[in-house]
Amino acid sequence: MREAAASSTPASSRVSGTSDEFRWKLQKRGAFGLRAIDGPYGDFKDPEGYRAAARRAAALGYEGKWAIHPSQIALANDVFTPPAGEVERARRILHALDEAARQGRGAAQLDGRMIDAASARMAQNIVEIAAAIAARASPSPPLAATRV
Repeated sequence: MREAAASSTPASSRVSGTSDEFRWKLQKRGAFGLRAIDGPYGDFKDPEGYRAAARRAAALGYEGKWAIHPSQIALANDVFTPPAGEVERARRILHALDEAARQGRGAAQLDGRMIDAASARMAQNIVEIAAAIAARASPSPPLAATRV
């Protein structure tokens, strides 16, 4: 019997379905301003399967997931919309760091935890996502009203 060749991918990465190369590709996309959107989930009659796939994608750093059927749109929005508490915490992080910067400090403390520039970047992203969703949810003016 032939033995299987040893994998160069750590077991922990194989189990979770990720690898360093995959994570690097996601990070590289972000560095070039490209958005990582996960591909389709074909069984549109399986909402729980879609939701599970979307949650995995979100955990890996994807910003969204394709919806190939109208029934998948609300599911994607549910998974990728930051909860109100997360948005509020992000705003608090930005406020605390603004206050620290006014005092000449590069870091701050919030709820007993250290926050810094990396925290600010993540918080800013959450606030921007929430603002984009809110702007899209608000009714648009009639086309005639936008002309000057």
